[in-house]
Amino acid sequence: MHLSIGNKRDDNFHDIRSIFLLINLRDTLCFMPQSPESDENPAVQQADTKAKDEDLKSEDAQKKPQAPKEALQIEIVPENLPAAFQKECISMPTEKNLVYQAVKLFQSKTDFVLTGKIKVTKRIPAGAGLGGGSSDAATTLAALNKISGLELPLDTLRSMAEVLGSDVPFFIKNDMTETANLHCSYVSGRGDVIEPIDNKDIKYNVVVVNPGFASGTSQAYSMLDQFRSNDKNFIQKQIVSSFGKLKKEELVAMLQSDPFTWKYTNDFLGMFITDKNCGEKYLGIIADLINCGASFANLSGSGSTCFGIFKDKKTADKAAAKLKSRWAFAESV
Repeated sequence: MHLSIGNKRDDNFHDIRSIFLLINLRDTLCFMPQSPESDENPAVQQADTKAKDEDLKSEDAQKKPQAPKEALQIEIVPENLPAAFQKECISMPTEKNLVYQAVKLFQSKTDFVLTGKIKVTKRIPAGAGLGGGSSDAATTLAALNKISGLELPLDTLRSMAEVLGSDVPFFIKNDMTETANLHCSYVSGRGDVIEPIDNKDIKYNVVVVNPGFASGTSQAYSMLDQFRSNDKNFIQKQIVSSFGKLKKEELVAMLQSDPFTWKYTNDFLGMFITDKNCGEKYLGIIADLINCGASFANLSGSGSTCFGIFKDKKTADKAAAKLKSRWAFAESV
């Protein structure tokens, strides 16, 4: 919704002030742990039972040959994604997948070894600024906590999440079966300070639109640092340096007002629109959203997705249907 970014810190992270909103666009992770070869490993046996209790899908290991103890397969299945993003999902090296990294991190901290298969049905484009990889990583940590039977406290899971990415802790919810507790949050620090906002009675009709290319988070931050350090960009730097202009209280209170009056910004957008390769596309998407009836439109995260806030679902659905024919990805969520 809003993202203002401070200068780079000594630890190479950036302080942010942001409003995060959960939307109804999600990947599906199916955990299929294999049964142990014997009863000598009570932790794995307990994990298999726990998985059934939590309705996590499990293969009937009795009908299949047993895999080696350390064997784990991660299958990525794109669903309703543009061709470019399908290729991105399938071609990504396993070690760079945040689901895989979450499994290995959990293993290193607990000695619990998951064997079997994780199937990830991807509906959120990668590198789109929508937190798809981060939410998958958080879900993996939460699922492993259940499967292992360890029942680690939330603070421990959030500490692990911080290692995987600054916005991963946001998706570690107080109750992993409900999203209402973190429907919307004020986020600060490097993205690790999360304060839920009590606005559960407000319904946002959101349309997300992607131009068909990814925007890497680390690359975007590097570009922003370089952009700000260039004296030639003095005027534009005033646009992309909103950090501190709107305080926490103002940002939170703004949610209660008409989206048409919102003053939310995104520091990355001010930089991106000066880029000859992507600037016109970002401006084009935002213009299209406004022309289709959005009360407010902005860039999500570090890109490449833009979003619009609509007053009613009918108008939002109609806008998404229209924009599907113009842009690579458009969904009413």
